[in-house]
Amino acid sequence: MKEPDHLLDLIRKHLQGEPLDSSEIEIFESWRTENEDVYEQYRKIWIKSVDLKLQKSVDVDEQWQNWKSQQDQPAKTKWYAVAAVVSLLVVATIALFQLDKPEIYSVGQNSQPKLFVLEDGSKVWLNQNSQLILEDGFNEKEREVRLVGEGYFEVQSNEEKPFIVQNEFSSITVLGTKFNAISNDSTNEVQLLEGKVEFSDQLDKSQTLLPGEEAFISKEGEIMKSSFADQNFLSWKTGLLRFENESFGAMVKALEKHYRVKINLANDQIGYCHVTITFDNATLDDALEELSFLLDLEYSINGKIVNIDGKGCDE
Repeated sequence: MKEPDHLLDLIRKHLQGEPLDSSEIEIFESWRTENEDVYEQYRKIWIKSVDLKLQKSVDVDEQWQNWKSQQDQPAKTKWYAVAAVVSLLVVATIALFQLDKPEIYSVGQNSQPKLFVLEDGSKVWLNQNSQLILEDGFNEKEREVRLVGEGYFEVQSNEEKPFIVQNEFSSITVLGTKFNAISNDSTNEVQLLEGKVEFSDQLDKSQTLLPGEEAFISKEGEIMKSSFADQNFLSWKTGLLRFENESFGAMVKALEKHYRVKINLANDQIGYCHVTITFDNATLDDALEELSFLLDLEYSINGKIVNIDGKGCDE
C-alpha cells in the first residue's frame, strides 16, 4: 500500500534524526502502531544502505521525487512494487545519509508513557509527546543523547563513558544515576533521585545536584537549584498522586500537569480547603468524583477544561 507523500517525508525525517513537532509525532506514531512490519522494513533498508557507496554527485531531491512519483505508477505485480520501493528507498536514503544514523525513540501526544532500554543497558521512560535521539557513536567513547519533551532515566554506571543529555539550552552529565528531565521550548529542568549530576547551560555555567535536589534555567538565563518543590513530579510514570494536608489550590497545579487539563475554581475559598489523599492510576473523572465527595464540590468537564464550584473553606 502506497504511503501518502507527507507520511513518507515524516518517515524520512524520523530515520534521519530530525526532531518532529507534536503533531508530526502523533501522525507518525499512529501510523507506526498500525504498520510496525512496514516500518521495520523501511528501518532495516535505511540501516543497510549505510554499507553501500554512491557517488557524491547524486541529486538528493531528484532521487526522492523520482521515488515518490514511481510509487504513483501501478506495478504489474506485487513483486515489481516491492522491488521498486526497496531500490528507490535505498537510493534516496544513501544519498541523504552516508554516515551512521541517529536512533530515535518517540511517544505520541495521546500515547501512554513508554519504557525503552538503550544499547548500554540504561533505561529511559518517555512521557507523552517526547523524543529521545541517540547521537552517532553512542556508547563508543561517550553516551550522548538529545531529549525533546520529558523523560525519566536510570543510567547504567560506566565511569569511562559519561552519559550526557543534551538540548538547545542545557546539558546534563552523569555517570550512573536516576533522574527526571524536561526539555522543551518553555522549560529546561532536572530532578535527581539517586547519584549525582552536573546541570550546565549554554555558557558552561553549571550546578552539581545531589539526591532530592532539582534545578532549572530561569527566564533570566540563571541556573536555579533547590529541594524538590513538587513531590508528584514523577506521577506521569508511576501513576501515583499523593497529597498530605495539601491545599486544594496547590493540588490544582499537580492535577493540571498530570491530567493535561486547565482547572478553573469558581471562588478562592475552594483553594483554601486542605486534603490528604492518594490517587493510584485514577482517571480524571475518578479523582474529581472523590474530591467532590470529600469537599462538597460540583464539577464539569468540557474537553480539556474543568470547572469546579462549591462553598469552599475558610482561609
